[in-house]
This record gives sequence, C-alpha cells and structure tokens, in this order.
Amino acid sequence: MSEELLRRLRSTGGEAELWELLESMKGVKAEVLGRALWDMRTRGIIDIHAPSRRSFAAYLSGPVSWWLWLYIAGAALGLVAAFLMPKGPPEVEFVRVIMGAPSLFYLPGYGLLKALYPERRWGSPEEAAISISLSLAILPLVGLALVYTVGLTLYALEAVMVSLCLALGLVAAYRRMPYEVGVKPVKS
Repeated sequence: MSEELLRRLRSTGGEAELWELLESMKGVKAEVLGRALWDMRTRGIIDIHAPSRRSFAAYLSGPVSWWLWLYIAGAALGLVAAFLMPKGPPEVEFVRVIMGAPSLFYLPGYGLLKALYPERRWGSPEEAAISISLSLAILPLVGLALVYTVGLTLYALEAVMVSLCLALGLVAAYRRMPYEVGVKPVKS
C-alpha cells in the first residue's frame, strides 16, 4: 500500500492535495489508507502539511480551485442564455431554458452550501438535493426583492442570480482555502 501511495504521489510532480491522492485510490478502505499514510509519515517518507499561507489569488490560480471555475462557467452560461440568445422558435427557447436553469435552480444553492460548510465533502446525491433545495429557497426571496425594487423581469432575475452565484462562489472559495491539505515526499 505504501509503495503504491508513494508512486502515485511522485507521479503528481512531488506534491498533491490529500483528497486528490485519496480519490485516486478508489476501492481501498479509508482506514487502510489512513494507516498507510500515518506509517509513511512516522517513517519519514512523506510529510503531511497544511498548505502554506498563500494568497487568495494564488489559491484561485491553482489546480485545487477547479470547482470554482466550473461554477463560474455555469453561471456565465446562464447569462449567455438570458442576454445573448435570441427569442425564437420552441427549439431555441428549449435550449435557453436548458442553459439558464442551472444558474437559477442549482448554482445559488451550491454556492451557499459550499460557503456554509467549506470543510465538508458531500456525496453527489446529497449535495445536489441540498443545492436544489437551497436554490428554491433563495429564488423567491430574490424575486420578492426585485418586485419591490426594479421590477421582476427575466433579465433582472438572471443578472441578480448570477451576481449572487459569483459572490457566493468567491466566499465559498475563500472559506474553503484553509481546508486543503497537501502531501509531499520527504527529500532524502
């Protein structure tokens, strides 16, 4: 087990995020992996460390923040659907709905979930269900605020929801940054 972990660690260029290393070892029990990592640490083969205090910009440009960039791309897709796609036949409207729905019904809840619980790793079904539920709770509040301010239109709703998504995504990334744990081999 230790040799396999070390081989995978060296294949990443010398340092890996702990969760990425554990994810690559699918099918192995967590306690076996934990014992192997602890044994390698006590023998001085690897070092398990918290990430160095780096800037938020460095975190965003690193490979660990891939989820945030995918999240931002989904929000941008909602903006494209609302503002740039022309209204037209039902086929075009169907594509607009498919492109814009995640930025209304999934992404706000996902951002809020990640901002509230940055240290937690959810399973996919639970994460999706909670994200949709939170989005469905946020959407009426935003709609109500729009009714009493600028008026409820598709463009205003989409712009506010995408702005909310971006704000929640950045807050979630900032809060999640300290929870990324790295593993690297000790130089001999």
